[in-house]
Amino acid sequence: MRNKKFMLPPASRNRIYEKVSLLLLALPIVWGFYLVLRYGVNVCFGDEWKFVGMLDSVKNRTYTVKKLFAQHNEHRMVFPNLITIAVSLLTGLNSKALMLVDMGIVAISYTFCIRYIRSIFYDNRIKIVFFSLISGFLLFHAAQYENILWGFQTAWFLISLCSIISFVFLERLLRGEELDLSIFMILSSSFIASFSSLHGLFIWLAVDALVFISLLKKVFLKKRFYILLATAQVFCFVLYFHHYHKPKHHPAYLQNGILKAFEYYFSTIGQVCSPNHRIAFSVGFVIFLSSFILIFLAFYKKDFLKKNVLPLGLVIFGNLFALSVAVGRSGFGVEQAFSSRYTTNTVLIVLGILLCAMQFFSKNIMLTKIAFFDVLVALAVITAFENPVYLPIYESSKYSRLTDAYYLINHKNVDLRSRGWGELSIVTAIQLQILENNSWNVYSPSAKKTVAKYFEIKPISTFRIPRNEAFILCAFKNHDDYDSLQIAVWSEPDGQDDLQWFDVTVNRQKSFEYKIPLESYNTDGDYFIHVYGTKKEKREFITNARLEIDLFEIKKYVPCIIPDFVYSNENAPYYIDIESFNTGRLYLRGWAYHDNDECSVYIENDGSFYKATVESRQDVQAAFSLADSKHGFSIKLYTENKDYALYLVNETKQEVYTLK
Repeated sequence: MRNKKFMLPPASRNRIYEKVSLLLLALPIVWGFYLVLRYGVNVCFGDEWKFVGMLDSVKNRTYTVKKLFAQHNEHRMVFPNLITIAVSLLTGLNSKALMLVDMGIVAISYTFCIRYIRSIFYDNRIKIVFFSLISGFLLFHAAQYENILWGFQTAWFLISLCSIISFVFLERLLRGEELDLSIFMILSSSFIASFSSLHGLFIWLAVDALVFISLLKKVFLKKRFYILLATAQVFCFVLYFHHYHKPKHHPAYLQNGILKAFEYYFSTIGQVCSPNHRIAFSVGFVIFLSSFILIFLAFYKKDFLKKNVLPLGLVIFGNLFALSVAVGRSGFGVEQAFSSRYTTNTVLIVLGILLCAMQFFSKNIMLTKIAFFDVLVALAVITAFENPVYLPIYESSKYSRLTDAYYLINHKNVDLRSRGWGELSIVTAIQLQILENNSWNVYSPSAKKTVAKYFEIKPISTFRIPRNEAFILCAFKNHDDYDSLQIAVWSEPDGQDDLQWFDVTVNRQKSFEYKIPLESYNTDGDYFIHVYGTKKEKREFITNARLEIDLFEIKKYVPCIIPDFVYSNENAPYYIDIESFNTGRLYLRGWAYHDNDECSVYIENDGSFYKATVESRQDVQAAFSLADSKHGFSIKLYTENKDYALYLVNETKQEVYTLK
């Protein structure tokens, strides 16, 4: 028999359960903030550079309402701009602070989901915690790394929050609760979303769809609500599209045809579950069918709508968003459907499906009476716990942004254009002057300190240096508590096939330097350096760095003859990641393939052909389900002519494709 003497009273047990539940429910929030604190970098990136001029205008009191409502691509980002201005004035345009605010917005969305789940399961703590955790890890999903690590993307998270608020209060309205407050929250949150980004307008359409279904189910609301909804919606659309223009650099609607648009659509809603092209397309089709079945149930099943306004609203809104980008962006190619920024909205479909399916769970076991809903929940669970898969991308992004920061801080000694679009080529001297004069962003003391910490290992310029004289200079500070240091160095292509270890004798002075010779390495590009210290025969990790090393003289490209194969009119998929021309040097890096055939890339420049270096691209292999990863290429040429042509030579089929 159990000894009752050692049993806690019910009240004490309940308090312990409550505290444990709260700790567990906080895990997704901790995860989201960890991603920003660990991998976020305080440096402007891409479109974020527009904030420099905006904040300077605010400071000088020249910022106008017209500028606030000005169109950015397809979007009018009124409320994200207001949030950015407020946060930036307080933090000195700190990009990392903007990212933390974004995570705060997601945390509010998560809180609404917890409240909704509690309303379904009441006192069943296990199910409340289980489904809340799944919802939280979906909302904070690491697959949306572009948005999480970019201070410019507040609009995406704000729209996600506004959609949840609108549907939560619409459900209360349909139940006859808090009439005036519910109407106000629906209209205000929809308006805020509309003037955060173009796809925020779809919240109105999702609300319209739910109201239409409620009318068919003979659930009538007061006429005042219908009048206010119609008036606010018309006002919002008219105001939004007043003097609206389609961006010239974007493709025409349905440019590649309806079939390609559908492929883009299914890939968009499926890529949250997998970055693999075929898997994403298949899962996207399953998500679409699931969405259709749930919407059908809202028409067919009695009281299904009243209990599932929030889930159905998320499903409808997410699908409307995916359809809109398929119509407007499919002209960029299906590869663009895998942009991680879309995940913030498409993950709402998976969340809506989960919130619908969980209501069919029996009281005592974690299974439903219908296998279909078990499958949907399993899909959501698998998606939620894929988060750690994306951590290598976060690590890569961090060092890329740190490199950007290093270039900016030392901009007087480097060519910023060499960093490419979306990073530093769009930076102007005026923007840099504004940041430096105000000590904003990367020029703040804390940002400079962070960059200095990660760039204690610094590359020495090796341009035109013979191989036997090239080296990496490592500067060590305050490491005298270690008996010895070990440095591991390898280049990015082909994994760690050229990994070498270097033993360093510790200098007991406060700082010392060590030169890593590069004469035994056969490639240029990105190098990884990991530093370890040995103390009392125990090795521990100290720091690491990822550096772009230019060993141009190590590999010389000589003119060659392109194989005499048949020139084909067929197009081959390709993409150029980096294209730069400066100081008499042309540098290209990208990928190209044709089926699973053995191919090589050739460049024509000044009447001569050169064969590009083959690189491993595991991201391309995963995205297009290819047999191997040897589809990347890079080439650096001494030339005064920046014009070139690219050709993909298919050795298997003995064909040549012009990469246009």
